[in-house]
Amino acid sequence: MKPARHPLAFDAIVVLAALAGLANLPARAQTCAAPTPLPADSTVTSFTCGAENFTPPALSGPGAVLRLALDHPVSLDLTLAGIEPQFDPALCVMDAANPCGAGPCLATGNALTPIMLDNLPAGAYWVIVTASPSSAAGSCGMFGLTSQIVPADTILANGFD
Repeated sequence: MKPARHPLAFDAIVVLAALAGLANLPARAQTCAAPTPLPADSTVTSFTCGAENFTPPALSGPGAVLRLALDHPVSLDLTLAGIEPQFDPALCVMDAANPCGAGPCLATGNALTPIMLDNLPAGAYWVIVTASPSSAAGSCGMFGLTSQIVPADTILANGFD
């Protein structure tokens, strides 16, 4: 005779499996005070909801804050993707010498226009994802951000085709 199975056993397994899939997502609140590090050559999946709230002119609404630290000049490519169909994300790279969200964007992008910065100097940068300017006020959602970082001296050493 088989032992009786608890009726919630399957539900608990499904919930644990779903949570395990979310384990690689950073914490929801990526603020200026606690930004998520942006690793080289990686994809970060996260949310703008519940994160830092920005005011115009450079940024507007809830936004996720990532921090990029460079030891040497690089070529930086950032590709942004909205994961939810109702969320249209936008991207801004700012020099971290300015307060978070307060300086001008060095470059902007969105899901259709990646950011490509050649010979970006060593230093620290804010990488901020918010809703696009054409979105409704307060819009937020889930996004994916892929970074590709190549040291500038590698590009020069390999020459041009």
